[in-house]
Amino acid sequence: KKSFAAILKGIKSSFEGKKVGIIESEPGKGTFVESFLEFLKDNDMSLVDIGSPISDVLALKDSGELKAIKTACSITSVALKLLVPKIETIIDEEKQVTHKVVS
Repeated sequence: KKSFAAILKGIKSSFEGKKVGIIESEPGKGTFVESFLEFLKDNDMSLVDIGSPISDVLALKDSGELKAIKTACSITSVALKLLVPKIETIIDEEKQVTHKVVS
């Protein structure tokens, strides 16, 4: 409880000190998390879902990442153009083949 009080003091001294960001889609588990969230509620703190803004920040890509993604997509597209007809033929002819043969 002393640690909770120290954390609460830090929260209250920052900005407005009435809100705590949580990611609702990935709730914490265990008695520690449950106790801490209950402590915050008992001390009139608001819990605010910050999952969407966090996702937005993590979704940003630099030019190198974008180039790698585009390259991977191009390679995948070419591979599928070659592979899909093979797979369709195998299915149409109801053949039993191994992965090694398809590749």
